[in-house]
Amino acid sequence: MSAGDCIFIPYKWFHQVNSHHRNLAVNLWWAHDAKMLPTPTNCGSPDLEMSLADVTLKDELEADIEIQDPASDMISLVMAGGQFSLSNLTEYFKTYPSLTSLTWTDECDRIIENIFRLMDNNNDGVLVKEDIIDQIETIEDKVEFNSNVIQDILLMENGQKLREELLQYLEKEKIDQTKKEEL
Repeated sequence: MSAGDCIFIPYKWFHQVNSHHRNLAVNLWWAHDAKMLPTPTNCGSPDLEMSLADVTLKDELEADIEIQDPASDMISLVMAGGQFSLSNLTEYFKTYPSLTSLTWTDECDRIIENIFRLMDNNNDGVLVKEDIIDQIETIEDKVEFNSNVIQDILLMENGQKLREELLQYLEKEKIDQTKKEEL
């Protein structure tokens, strides 16, 4: 990167920045939508002449973003009298609105099993309010953490697919640009 460059790093992608010489770095954190990572298909072709000054940013209140959390929603359902078997819980996460378009993995199944074992206090194979009411404060963070790990796995899987799509697009653009230069 050089002076004036801007880079987009998708939500929860690990990255490291090493700076040499004097510089100023600005980070902008947006709420994410787990179903959408930017690609030329859904965001349009990059405009190399565009700068950050050409972009209008909105804060979360202006953007009217609803943050969804499958773990908190699931705990709320159980506390309201709902119940889950292991297969119901797995299906709940697989069909959760912000996760449905992502590719489920075996690792996600193992994490759901961990969540289920953590919550099923009497080991009867059914999650009900009585299982979690006495331990709600101790398990809530653990359940949320495991839920976030599932979302991270799904995002990485999806991100890898979108990365491949982006690389194919950029390669095609490179070939098209070469053809234009030859003309």
